[in-house]
Amino acid sequence: MTDTTRTETSQPDRFEDHFHYLTAWFRLLGPARHENESPAAMDEVPSFEPRRDFLAGLELITARTIEAGIELPFEAFVRENGLDLTDRLILLTLLRSALDPQSQGGLRFIRILWALGADSVGRQIEVRRRLDEEGLLRDLGLIECAAHPSLLERSYRLHRPTAGFLAAGRGDTLDLPRVPESQLEALELLDYDTRQLIDALKIPFHEAYQIWQGVRKGFPGWDRTALRRGRLAARLEASYRQETDAIGAELHRLDLTGDERLVWAVLFLDSSAKEIGLAAPYLLSFSGWHDDAEAAAERLLGRGSKLAKAGALRFSRADGPLLARVVALSQEARGRVALWPRSAFALTPETSLDLAGNEARPLGFVPNGSALQDRVASAGGGRR
Repeated sequence: MTDTTRTETSQPDRFEDHFHYLTAWFRLLGPARHENESPAAMDEVPSFEPRRDFLAGLELITARTIEAGIELPFEAFVRENGLDLTDRLILLTLLRSALDPQSQGGLRFIRILWALGADSVGRQIEVRRRLDEEGLLRDLGLIECAAHPSLLERSYRLHRPTAGFLAAGRGDTLDLPRVPESQLEALELLDYDTRQLIDALKIPFHEAYQIWQGVRKGFPGWDRTALRRGRLAARLEASYRQETDAIGAELHRLDLTGDERLVWAVLFLDSSAKEIGLAAPYLLSFSGWHDDAEAAAERLLGRGSKLAKAGALRFSRADGPLLARVVALSQEARGRVALWPRSAFALTPETSLDLAGNEARPLGFVPNGSALQDRVASAGGGRR
């Protein structure tokens, strides 16, 4: 090990602040980079054992700092959630990577092994289990992964909102987006986040490693839709907390929560399509994972659902299994949020903007009240 992990003779009695604390604990992980990072040089993971004395010193100084009343958000988070040493070191490693100005966005598995001193097969399997299969860090939704089939290419990173909170000790882990004052901008952002989740659903499982993925709580592996679904849910929650926003007002009016909001969001996007209507099973996939599809469909779309009771749903047929129907948002429900009616910009068959430009069009009224028409295009005198 390098000298950076040895107990020094002039250890401080306590840390000055949260940043001093993080700097010291990061040293326990060893260097973030090495002069020779060839695969051969990285093969021999150094043992964690020589760092034990340094760890004991850090723990003592940390305890004194807490006794002095100095806030340490990272330490408080670790203790509140009952993380053990391995979880603490994984979290520290991912946080250091998130703060590294030379980080490429994530950390390869071999670098995590180096930081933890996982020098045996058993320790390496345990680290991978906590990253890819189960454990508190996964249950808390703290780990994200670009899950390439090859461990050489697979990368991990810390949930970004959590990284910001643990690093600076300010804000929270919800990371709710700003709700713009402009309703048009708010609708554009809702459209973007909804389409991002739709795109994730379209990615085949064997190609999902191309995007960052999140955890499906209680299950091993990675969910290609989790992060984008979380971002959309956060946007809807931010709107809900600001009732002056048209989106938030509608969510309040319908009293929607959780996956009910997600169903509304994708139906609202669909309500502007040329051909409206979405298959009920698709709506379930969009809103999340459901162990019982029929029960979920009944809760979200059935007669007793909030959307149905409010008259916001339209179906391709009046009876039959819900999972065999096509569902759309009513135009009344759409009209309460949208800024223009559906098909407002559609052209009539066999017409184009060029053809329309050669016709006289009413523009308004002159002071005496007579109609004002645009005849410039048809007269050929328009400036281009």
